[in-house]
Amino acid sequence: MHLDPCEAVFDKPLLYEQGWEKKLTYVIGLSRDGVFDVTKRYTRDWENVRLRRTLASEESVAVVTNKLTRRLRSTFSQALLRRLTLRDADEASELCKLQRPDEMTSEALPGRQTGSTEWRRARGELGSSSASLHVQCPKRQCVDHHVSEVFLALGKLCSLGKDKPSILGETLQAVLGILHRVKKVPYRSRQAMLQSVSLAESVGNRQGASNVQQIIQAIGLSMAEGLISQHRSTDSDPIDIALALTVAIENLESLLASANKNDQSASWLEQLAFYSENERLHGSWAEASGEKADGVGVPSGIATAAFDGLCSTKWLEPNGSKGCWLTYFLPDKITSPVHFYELMSANDCPERDPRDWVLEGSSDGGWTWNKLDYRQSQFFSKRFERKRYEVSVDKERLCNAFRLRFLETRDSSSQPRLQLSCVNFYRKKE
Repeated sequence: MHLDPCEAVFDKPLLYEQGWEKKLTYVIGLSRDGVFDVTKRYTRDWENVRLRRTLASEESVAVVTNKLTRRLRSTFSQALLRRLTLRDADEASELCKLQRPDEMTSEALPGRQTGSTEWRRARGELGSSSASLHVQCPKRQCVDHHVSEVFLALGKLCSLGKDKPSILGETLQAVLGILHRVKKVPYRSRQAMLQSVSLAESVGNRQGASNVQQIIQAIGLSMAEGLISQHRSTDSDPIDIALALTVAIENLESLLASANKNDQSASWLEQLAFYSENERLHGSWAEASGEKADGVGVPSGIATAAFDGLCSTKWLEPNGSKGCWLTYFLPDKITSPVHFYELMSANDCPERDPRDWVLEGSSDGGWTWNKLDYRQSQFFSKRFERKRYEVSVDKERLCNAFRLRFLETRDSSSQPRLQLSCVNFYRKKE
């Protein structure tokens, strides 16, 4: 399968020929069981591509790739070799089929999205303007259940801060230290000993210890006899745990940063109280009018980055300063009202902050929309600022999709982009 992590694109092998307008010659696929010439999968103009393949004859290419494949498979069992031979035949048949006139399809694919405009122009990878204008972003699977679980667990710490905020601060600091130790261990066998002291002693009180265990469980880890491990249940995937661990660490660091600022000593307690009284909705899919992946670290710039619970990522709409949208779909057969929603400003460029927008809800999966909230002249005073908005009671309704339709950015005249770090939707706990 075609996979381009820099562009955050998969299964779009025609991207380079029809989007970037590159003239291909050789595309070679490498794996642990073979070396393959897969050029035909990446082109719909094989006859002209073949004329450009002058480094070696087609027979020589086949001889070299077959020789390398045999070397890689030299230790395989006969049963496995038979299965691979059948797979190779199916692959060859499929590649030939892709070049049949009745199978040739063209796609409106964008030019290269990463890198400066000047660099992409010099490489001839901007693509045609008409293709870029008509491309639609893919509907992306949104995996954010762990974000809701972490927020729920953090909310349960609120009871500690009502009478003794200092104890709560110490508890958060202890939890953060534990999670940093866990993070240092390879994710496939993640575990951390709490030295020789009990968890209650580590956080200073038994109630705090109980709440810390809930945070650890929300991440997908288990604790027994001072040992934290990932094998809580069969559905605790190491990758899911790694994602949840990052969300927990980033949010704890944010809360502690607020707690350490005397002029904002109440804001972090207010945030925990909000988590204790409200439930963050989690989704299944996200879709946007546009996106621009930055190709650095975890997927950032794409639509789902707005819902991953991380301030270190963001959704970036390259042409959204004067109008764009972001849609969030709940899981199948799930409907819910939204009582509050949060937007967080991104890491840079205040001029890209949204200023005016409409929140809409749909009860039929996005076919029809009803206005739930309207805001104008909004202003984010700093980076990573979290702003919360309440939906009017008379606008509350059961929905299975929500759409933020942004109308204008803070300064749409100076640049074309819109960006947000985080978006969260909440309903009141019953």
